[in-house]
Amino acid sequence: MSKVEWHKQAYMNGREYFPIGNGQISGFVQWDRSGLNQPLTLLLQNPEILEPFTMDGIPKQHTYLFNPDQGLDQTALTVTVDGRMFRPIHSNLEVVWKSGEEAPIVVACWWAGQVRIQEQFFVSVENPFLYRTVTVENPSNCPVTIRLELPFVPNPHKFPSMEFIKETDIIWAKGEPGAVGLGVKGNSDQLSVTQDSNEYKAVFAPGELIPRESHTCTFTYILAVGQETNSFENTFKQTRIQFEERQLMARRAKAGVLETDDLVFKHVYDSALRGLMMCMSDSGNITRGSGSIKRSGYVIAA
Repeated sequence: MSKVEWHKQAYMNGREYFPIGNGQISGFVQWDRSGLNQPLTLLLQNPEILEPFTMDGIPKQHTYLFNPDQGLDQTALTVTVDGRMFRPIHSNLEVVWKSGEEAPIVVACWWAGQVRIQEQFFVSVENPFLYRTVTVENPSNCPVTIRLELPFVPNPHKFPSMEFIKETDIIWAKGEPGAVGLGVKGNSDQLSVTQDSNEYKAVFAPGELIPRESHTCTFTYILAVGQETNSFENTFKQTRIQFEERQLMARRAKAGVLETDDLVFKHVYDSALRGLMMCMSDSGNITRGSGSIKRSGYVIAA
């Protein structure tokens, strides 16, 4: 099976999805223990048209970040440590929900040589933004030089036009569905965007990382549907990522809590709370199989 065909498969032994969304943007962190290809990838879609990855739902190859030549491989982060390039591998990758299952934040931890990488995926409370906050920590006794690169190669059949807006540090891909963007936040002197043919990369290069210290940056996926991209550019520039995360945690803490000794039932309940946030669009559409239902005050799950 080719790499692209492997990525197209909705269900495989060892493949797990972590859904996140807010009614304006939907994402799936895909953790694979099912083959030799990239084990940590990301799918992105508009919740207004999102369907489950089944035979009668939307094929994965029609999601916004799926590339016909690479599948989802280009959504993986590359970390260069002292000139040596690393990406997540099966043997040192773990993906979990933050704080057990109390918040819709996905945490992926892996190692780039002696450097520990933590990626956090979560969505904005109010905007069509999906955040990917990366923390690079050096627990060793030796300083290292690091560089982070995240390619941005959206589905060219949906987004044939690409451009980089230097003033806002956002790469935009535009097409019939609207636009999808990738922005990066961090120390401005350490940020850049490179272009090789039609492939853009967002780069965070803080340089030296001394022992027992860390560096952090945030890559932000932006979905602009039905609105001009410049309205999101201003919002992105003013967004404070840590404040967004605290808001999300506070809102989740006020959500329904179920106390039970039945671990299976508790898992289903907690997953349903996250799942409803992911699959319900702002217009009230809730995906269900190959169709959708309309929200009307209450949602009852059996």
